[in-house]
Amino acid sequence: MAKKLGGFILFGLAAGAAAAGVYHYLSTREKELADIDDFDDLENSGEEKSKRSYVNLDSVKTFAGETFDKAKGFAKEAYDKVSKKVQEVVSDKKDDAAEAVEEAAEAAEDVAEAAEDAAEEAASESEDFFDDKE
Repeated sequence: MAKKLGGFILFGLAAGAAAAGVYHYLSTREKELADIDDFDDLENSGEEKSKRSYVNLDSVKTFAGETFDKAKGFAKEAYDKVSKKVQEVVSDKKDDAAEAVEEAAEAAEDVAEAAEDAAEEAASESEDFFDDKE
C-alpha cells in the first residue's frame, strides 16, 4: 500500500511540475511576442534625431593619445622598478653563490687533506706491515 501511495505522490509531483513548466513557457512566450510587435515608437522618432549630439573625433584621438602616453609612462616606471629589483636580487644571489662556492672549495680542501692524511696513514701502516714480515 505504501508503495502505491508513494508512486501516486511522485506521479502527482511530476505532473504538477510539467504543468507549471508549460504555463511558464506559454506566459513568457506571449510577453516576448508582445515586445517584438512594439515598433510604433520608431516611426515617431524623427524629433529625437535632431536632439542627438555627435562626438568630435579629433578630441577622441587627442584623449586616446594622452591616455596612451600616460600608460606608456606608467609602464616605463614599472619596468624600471622591476628591472632594478631583479638586478638587486640577482646581485644578492651572486654574492650568496660566491660565498657558497668559497665554502664548497674550503670543504673540498678539507676533504682532500683528510684523504691525503688517510692515504699517508695507510701507506705507513702497509710499510709497517711489510716491514714486520721480514
